[in-house]
Amino acid sequence: MMITEQGRAQSIAQTFCDEYSKRVILCTNSGSNSIEEICEETGIPTSTCYRRIRALLDSGFLRLERTSSPDFTREHDRYRSTFLKLSMRFENGCLTVEVDQQTLPPASADSLLVATPAIRAH
Repeated sequence: MMITEQGRAQSIAQTFCDEYSKRVILCTNSGSNSIEEICEETGIPTSTCYRRIRALLDSGFLRLERTSSPDFTREHDRYRSTFLKLSMRFENGCLTVEVDQQTLPPASADSLLVATPAIRAH
């Protein structure tokens, strides 16, 4: 999807310029991770990581996957990046962002997708 609306394109660019947001997205690009796994892998403090994850969920850059334990007594939140490819181009004073997002797999009995906002130009 090509995003040419400058506000949305700049928002995406700013997200990838933020070191913590970029680390979270990269950590969750190849698979879903828990908040603990993200903090351990990225070195981001837990409270900061929670704030970044909430912002990335709200922006549609991450999705939440809620899974149940084998005995169905607990639920576990895991986060996954929605990006497959992102490219940015600045030309003639305009920022253009091209985004390819992951398609969502069907929810299985042990996995329920509960937050999947879409990225779209306004």
